[in-house]
Amino acid sequence: MTRPNNAAVRAAFWQVVEAGLVSRGVGNHTSDPSQLAVCMPEVRTEAKRLGVRLPAGKSLLDAMRTCHRLVDVTPIRSRVRHSTVTCWIFRK
Repeated sequence: MTRPNNAAVRAAFWQVVEAGLVSRGVGNHTSDPSQLAVCMPEVRTEAKRLGVRLPAGKSLLDAMRTCHRLVDVTPIRSRVRHSTVTCWIFRK
């Protein structure tokens, strides 16, 4: 089995986040205007809705860990759900 190209995976991820979640106003769980906090299960669901293929399992996570915009992966109090959600936090 071949490993996906990290740059291509990151490009597909950002396509899903920006064209799907952010444009609909449902994807950013933080109230910090300098950051974007996304929940990976939501990203995967949105990718399916948009017809964008993201690698299964750990391959997506490994690719996103190498993203220069990544700040942290941590539970935060979601401004969307009003509960604690584990999010991947990126600089905008």
